[in-house]
Amino acid sequence: MSILEAILITGGHNARQSAELFLPWQITTCELPPLPDERVNHVQSGTMLCGGVVEGRSCVQWNVQQQCWVKLPFTFTHSWITQVEF
Repeated sequence: MSILEAILITGGHNARQSAELFLPWQITTCELPPLPDERVNHVQSGTMLCGGVVEGRSCVQWNVQQQCWVKLPFTFTHSWITQVEF
């Protein structure tokens, strides 16, 4: 991880529309605008997140230049929900 990289943290139980960046080089977080819809048990790759309990067939992506969430113009045939066991 380079000094300019951050970790995007999104959604979850009791924080379904939350989004923040973890800045490891500063050991701090930066709050982002809320997600446009609730996301729990979703999948995420980079700045794109898809699926989940509430919005299982859609994806959104963080637009770095415009600093906002963008709903992507497609839907999946089936809902996608991930489950992590602890």
